[in-house]
Amino acid sequence: MTTLRKLFFKFKNKSKDSVEKIKKQTTKLIDTEFDDLKKDIKEKSKNSFENFTEDSKKIKDLNKKQINPIIKEAGNIFDKFMTFFKWVIYTCIFIFLLVLIIYSFFIGRDYFNNELKYYFSGYSKVNYEKDGNRLLYNDERMKGFIFIAINYNYDAPENITEDYKSCFIGKDTLDVECMYSLNKQEIPYLKNDRCEWVYFAYETAVKVDQMYLINHPERFCGSLSFRMHSHYLITFDGKFIKILDKLLAHRTMLQGKINYYKVKEDGIEYTEKACRGHIEQNCSGLKDELLFLSFK
Repeated sequence: MTTLRKLFFKFKNKSKDSVEKIKKQTTKLIDTEFDDLKKDIKEKSKNSFENFTEDSKKIKDLNKKQINPIIKEAGNIFDKFMTFFKWVIYTCIFIFLLVLIIYSFFIGRDYFNNELKYYFSGYSKVNYEKDGNRLLYNDERMKGFIFIAINYNYDAPENITEDYKSCFIGKDTLDVECMYSLNKQEIPYLKNDRCEWVYFAYETAVKVDQMYLINHPERFCGSLSFRMHSHYLITFDGKFIKILDKLLAHRTMLQGKINYYKVKEDGIEYTEKACRGHIEQNCSGLKDELLFLSFK
């Protein structure tokens, strides 16, 4: 029995030693395999990183070779576009300035010929706002029918009624008091008041003592906007108008509105506007005419 127990314990101890030995060998084997696996993984990771780095470098180099020329070409196209755009802008500015200079030249030329030239030559500019209503009868602006009657007396005397004809003393003198008396009685001054002429309000251009330079615009009946102007140099003593000199609108020339004037010893020299106010008239380059009405 004792021998059997000894054998059992001996076998047990050997078994235990064998298990420990197997355990140690197994652990060592596992550690070795694990170390090899780690080393292999590390090596593969290193190779993969190097491959990735190399691939990235290749892609970068490829981008430089393929994309950079595209970017450079796009930059060249943009530079060309900006150059063309600047050229267009500069050309437009140049054309605008050129047109402005040419326009200013013609405007300046017309202004010099029709305004400055006479101003520096001692002529005075007519101020219609200030002097336009200076012809007075009984302290009131003289009525316009007086100058319409004067115009008809020169141009178509046969159309003036006999009552109003009696107010004229010859061709050049008119009794204003007589005309006003007939007008107050509502007696017509024309036999046939058909529309041949449209008369606008007269204006006093110049007053020198008892002498007046009158501007009287008119136009044909209808849609024509072209205006002509009769010019009268008259004296008025409060009762009688005497025509010293005249230029009728449609009998002598198609003169325009009185613009500049100069009083001389024997009369008044003045300019008439070449631009007549017709909506289709191109006034560029037109020169005002110099006219003269005599005191005698």
